[in-house]
Formats: sequence, C-alpha cells, structure tokens
Amino acid sequence: MKKLKHLFIILSLLAIPFAGKSQTGCYVASENKIYFPVVSILTLNVALLSNSHSTTCPAGSTSATQVYIPSPTGSAACSIVVSLTNLTILNSGVMRGYTITNCNLDDYSWALGLGAGVFGFVLIKRRQKL
Repeated sequence: MKKLKHLFIILSLLAIPFAGKSQTGCYVASENKIYFPVVSILTLNVALLSNSHSTTCPAGSTSATQVYIPSPTGSAACSIVVSLTNLTILNSGVMRGYTITNCNLDDYSWALGLGAGVFGFVLIKRRQKL
C-alpha cells in the first residue's frame, strides 16, 4: 500500500509539466475565428485558410456545437494562407491559446421560464376553482 502511494505521488509530479499545455491557433478578431494548425516557416507563423473554427456560438446552435474560446492575450503575429504551397497572405492575426467548449442553451432559457410560468398560472387557477 505504501509503495502504491509513492508511485501515485511520483506519477502526479511527472504529469505537472503536461497539465498546463494548451493548444494554440491563429486568432483573427475581425472574423471571430481561430485557424489551426499553425506551422512555422522560417520566422513566419502560418495557418491554413481551410481549417477555421468559430469563437462564438452561431444562432440556432445546439449544446453539441463546439466553440473555440481564445485566451485573452496573444503572443506572436501569424498569417492566414491558402495552402502551404501557395503562401499568399489573406489575413493576419495573433497567436493565442484556446479551449474547446460546447455552446450553452441560454438562448432558450426564456422558453423554460415562460413554460414554468404558464404551468404555475394554470395550477393556481385550478386550485382557486376547487
């Protein structure tokens, strides 16, 4: 039992350097999109135009829709290109870490409140008639 405890502590300490690693992408604020993967070509950070993801939940999204939330601060400049063979720069952004979450259902909370209110109103009216 004591060996198992020591093994757990050692494995926990070894995992610390990997816990804080976040994924990075090229964030373009004017489009509300993050592009990845980012490849370094000489001194230029390049992301492909074909692989972009939204940083805001689109209208009508469900809880299964994924959204990419960028970190608040950026580090280095990056560019969006058509492909790695065609390095025509289409847009530029800032390298940022991001986390992937699912869209919430707050857009539909008014319907839940309305339904609960109508149900309560009907229930009160029925009790007053009895």
